[in-house]
Amino acid sequence: MANPFSKGWKYVMSSLDQKIDENADPKVQIQQAVKAAKEQHQEISDHAAEIIGHKSQLEMQMNRLVKSQQDYQSQTQRALELADSAEDPQKANEYNPAKAAMMKEMSPTSIASSAHPRPEPKSRRLCLLVTGSRSNRSLRLSMR
Repeated sequence: MANPFSKGWKYVMSSLDQKIDENADPKVQIQQAVKAAKEQHQEISDHAAEIIGHKSQLEMQMNRLVKSQQDYQSQTQRALELADSAEDPQKANEYNPAKAAMMKEMSPTSIASSAHPRPEPKSRRLCLLVTGSRSNRSLRLSMR
């Protein structure tokens, strides 16, 4: 059963809040609403700027990786051509280690490992969407 004093206190507080809202100056309410909207707009603008900056960083990184891949491919092609066109077998064997090293550099795993990890978000906004502790989630997964 609910405490009657608690109910009475909540009723009194609600009544006072309603009276304050009725007697509040509309100009002040409008100013407060405008201020809140400006703050929200600024937060959204900052977040959008971070996203655009991150996108351009990723584009530049991708362009560098594509260029390095093209360079490796052309170097490998040149090493293959030199190895194939070499008349002396010993000279052809000299190109094989270079060819192997360039092939290793061109592998998708080495290209992916040269990429930088994604920076941590400066805002905690995205992290608040995850509910439950890690131990609760792991318990739920282990019970399946």
